[in-house]
Amino acid sequence: HIGAHPYDHYWLNRISEAEQRSQFNRNIEFLNELSSGQNERTMAYPFGGYNTTTLKLMKEFNFRAGFTTRIDSINDIGEFSAFELPRLDTNDLPKDPQSPFKGEGYSPHQGHIH
Repeated sequence: HIGAHPYDHYWLNRISEAEQRSQFNRNIEFLNELSSGQNERTMAYPFGGYNTTTLKLMKEFNFRAGFTTRIDSINDIGEFSAFELPRLDTNDLPKDPQSPFKGEGYSPHQGHIH
């Protein structure tokens, strides 16, 4: 699965609806070139920036899920809106794979997981 970010990685809550729509369209075109037929679209909001316009467009463009920058794990999917899901950055995970998740352990060489 390849998830989406807006094409130019803008803070969505700082641009107009027309600009957001353009970002969605350009990203979907790009993703379609990479993986034809993928219809399970997800998006991670750059810098956690989104607003009610973003949520409206997520529905309009048939996205299935949207990830915020809120750090949390999902134990019950019913706890969250499908377009306002928390996520874990690998920097939030412990370095020791045997230890339970406690949000501790930092490595500057790790990236995001969605």
